[in-house]
Amino acid sequence: MFLQISQYNQKVIDYKITSDSVSIGRGKNNDIILPDSTISRTHALIHEQNKSWVITDRSQNGVFVDGAPVQKCEINRNSHIRIGSYSLTLVSDIEEEHTIVTTHRDETQIFSFHQKSKEITLTQTQLVQSTPIDRKYNLNLPMTTIGKDPQNQIKIVDDYISNFHCKIEIRNEKFFIKDLSSTNGTLVNDQKIIEAELSHQDVIKIGKATFTFLCQKETKKLQAQKENNFDSIISQNASMKEVFSLIQVVAPTDVTVFIHGETGTGKELVARAISQHSLRTDKPFLSVNCGAISKDLIESELFGHEKGAFTSAHQQRKGLFEQAHQGTLFLDEIGELSLELQPKLLRVLETGDLRRVGGHQDIHVDVRIIAATHRDLPEMVKQNRFREDLLYRLFVIPVEIPALRDRKEDIEPLVQHFLTLDAQKYQTTPKKISDEALAMLKEHTWPGNIRELKNIVQRAIVMAHDTQEISAKHIRIFSSNSSTENGVTLDGTLADMEKRAIEHALGLHKWNKTKTAQSLGIAKSTLHLKIQQYGIEQD
Repeated sequence: MFLQISQYNQKVIDYKITSDSVSIGRGKNNDIILPDSTISRTHALIHEQNKSWVITDRSQNGVFVDGAPVQKCEINRNSHIRIGSYSLTLVSDIEEEHTIVTTHRDETQIFSFHQKSKEITLTQTQLVQSTPIDRKYNLNLPMTTIGKDPQNQIKIVDDYISNFHCKIEIRNEKFFIKDLSSTNGTLVNDQKIIEAELSHQDVIKIGKATFTFLCQKETKKLQAQKENNFDSIISQNASMKEVFSLIQVVAPTDVTVFIHGETGTGKELVARAISQHSLRTDKPFLSVNCGAISKDLIESELFGHEKGAFTSAHQQRKGLFEQAHQGTLFLDEIGELSLELQPKLLRVLETGDLRRVGGHQDIHVDVRIIAATHRDLPEMVKQNRFREDLLYRLFVIPVEIPALRDRKEDIEPLVQHFLTLDAQKYQTTPKKISDEALAMLKEHTWPGNIRELKNIVQRAIVMAHDTQEISAKHIRIFSSNSSTENGVTLDGTLADMEKRAIEHALGLHKWNKTKTAQSLGIAKSTLHLKIQQYGIEQD
């Protein structure tokens, strides 16, 4: 079930109802925040009752259903609900649109990326007023309203202009102007319009004001980078080289980047590369694993706390958002964030305002967000384990990192890279690796990806301490050909193999999770998550 909200005949939001109660108001503690003077701090509550939906008035200005004021009333898909200047409608389903549009760091530009076609479009758009005064307005929002009312994005004081006169909005990367039932109308190239598509240098007249619409677009295909490395990321794979090119394009912008990939594929390396090539490179880069911190502490970790907020809060503490002010915050394993905390994160992303735990004052922060996960967030949305509105707020520029088993051509250069790093660390000659040992590595399925490969190479270096060549006997990986220490059957799905590998390693190390994680080449926090995910129990 969705709640469709519009204002002045223009859609504001489609809110998916994922719980049995939804609060609406201008206060920041509501599920739906409507920043408008006509809306009370908590204006209305919509909740499920006896398999029906009921709206309850909590405001000073009233709730109207089908034109009549109500205190508490049952509503359905045919009900017309009005609160303040907003209209609400219950709908059972909405056709989803996945348009990626976001502003560039330069506020006169809009950056868009098409994941399927791999096309990047940079649009520079302005509304230039020539009469009665000279002024320029940047059109960098999905919708811009024009009128006398202070709530408009472009406010013009003119007796011949209505409170909400017209709007300019982006639809499918085209710009449209629509008259909002104004008194004196809207003219485009001296023609009175209800709605019209705008082209470069069109002349718009409303009241006594004259504007020129300027729109210049540059579209180019994302080309795979030729080089085999980008910063500290090494790859000969075509998909990874496309990732390198995408990093170069998105890094100078302020857009939110969403990185998806299996554990150990190098998501944090990609995040750091974006930060290093951004305009915030000299500002803080902070990262947090949302799955490695307990539910009780993650809110304080992100937003900070005031002295005395809880038992151990002996002094005020700034959270990661405040510490990363004007810089970049990397939210790793965002899929592990609890449902209770997701609305609070959403509000920070939407408004830039946060409130410390136990605090009463809003603090504004300017932080670029890069999020990452190995989980399928759209599937989690279907299971009501992740908020859909938060997903769309994060899923602006998606970056998909392929698993190591899908880029076997990278194994040899990565091994050589790890051998060189070890030699530089100890100022020795890099060890060589035999063809047989490389063949063993290429046959492995790599559930732990590059992190697992790095740890196996490091163990092989230790095992081959008395020789300059790493041979097959120095490689310790899970093999389908052995029933001894390294034996794990590789039949079944990848998840089955991963579960058996973890069970086998836990048994070998007598459930010592630190040693088990090291042997698997994964983080200890990841091992904890895998044990919970697969329901592995100690005998």
